Amino acid sequence: MFPYPRRKELSVALYPSFLGIRSSLIQKTLFLSFIFRLLLTFRVDRLYLIDAPSQDFNFVKKILMYSITPPYLKKNVSIDKDLSKVGLISPMDIQSHIVHRQPVEGEIRKGKDGNFGLNRMFDVKTSAILVTDCIKGKFITYPYIYYNGFSLDNISFKKLLKKT
Repeated sequence: MFPYPRRKELSVALYPSFLGIRSSLIQKTLFLSFIFRLLLTFRVDRLYLIDAPSQDFNFVKKILMYSITPPYLKKNVSIDKDLSKVGLISPMDIQSHIVHRQPVEGEIRKGKDGNFGLNRMFDVKTSAILVTDCIKGKFITYPYIYYNGFSLDNISFKKLLKKT
């Protein structure tokens, strides 16, 4: 059973200084992986980085986008310098990451531009499908209703205080 999104929003705010105390790209990537897994475990809706410099915010955003991309779609992500150590990231425990190599009946797959990781492209405009016949490769479109991770925002400390 996969969890649904929370009924009430849960937000977490962090100072980006946690990146400054880690010296290497490996340490930063592993620490972000740990933070993301914690946030996903508790189904956090939004992560605020407080007064983050644009370089730090963009780095965290790149790692987050790669982390929550389903495994079968990661081969389409271009790897730049910031993403050079993402192979060390622990798997994220969200529904779109628990898939089999071959399609299995009843499996829900997220896709992008018709690619659902099934060795062929589909001409559909939906973001999720439900596999109905794994032998013939049949599927139906499916509304993706499960928890899908959190969003990332940069916010000033004053604006954050006004939100509470």
